[in-house]
Amino acid sequence: MSKPALQHPFTKTQFGLSGDEKTQIVDLFRESYDVYVGCPRDGVDPRELAPGTPGFLGNPFVEGTPEENLNRYRNYFMDRVLNDRRFKLAVLSLYGRRLGCICSLSSCHAQVIVQWLHSQRRVYEQYFELPSAATR
Repeated sequence: MSKPALQHPFTKTQFGLSGDEKTQIVDLFRESYDVYVGCPRDGVDPRELAPGTPGFLGNPFVEGTPEENLNRYRNYFMDRVLNDRRFKLAVLSLYGRRLGCICSLSSCHAQVIVQWLHSQRRVYEQYFELPSAATR
């Protein structure tokens, strides 16, 4: 039995995935999700939140075009996972989960998170047990 494809317009091929990864981006208004990865609802800058706090993965960049904002988020995110161990571990804990966001999924910052997570499978396995279908 084949595994389901990533939700919405994304496909495994677009992300360069091998097929065994399970982290998905979903529209939180249409599907169930495990973790909310959008901005905090109270207007707080996500960069000021402690890792693991709801909204800590939101995209604070809104002044440019969607592409510019996505690139700015990618730079911020990569700097943070390289230099902040707590942030990195909090993000790694999302491996295999359904990430819910309200962004237009064609330019969602969660793409950056998913791409990074899937590149970190071996690192994930050092810290966490791989999620199984029974625990999801």
